Amino acid sequence: MRSDPPNPDAALNRRTLNTLDWPEVATALVAACRSTMGAENARSLVPLASRAEVVQAYALVAEITASRMMGEKAPVDAVSDVRAELARAQKGIVLESWSLISVGGSLAGLVELNDWLNRRDSPLLRA
Repeated sequence: MRSDPPNPDAALNRRTLNTLDWPEVATALVAACRSTMGAENARSLVPLASRAEVVQAYALVAEITASRMMGEKAPVDAVSDVRAELARAQKGIVLESWSLISVGGSLAGLVELNDWLNRRDSPLLRA
């Protein structure tokens, strides 16, 4: 799935989306998200417009599935939405200790995720 607006020439019409039960699929996807940012991204997804996009998406799912089958899970739990903290810091507002801990934990989580990705033979996951 992609999150950019579809090309009007390639976009599926509303009837097709309803036939696919797209509103229900999108609602279920948002409900399955574990983070605010994940839910925001899920809300903006539209069906893929080309066969090539679908093939690439399936290849990505295959990489993720292969990792899961080997008992590995991407270490994303420590990464949190720190946009509010960053906005305050950009305004020169001193962050509270809990905000600094949250930002630091998220940064450490991103480093751990990057290391995990670099240890994999998964070019699509690293992209």
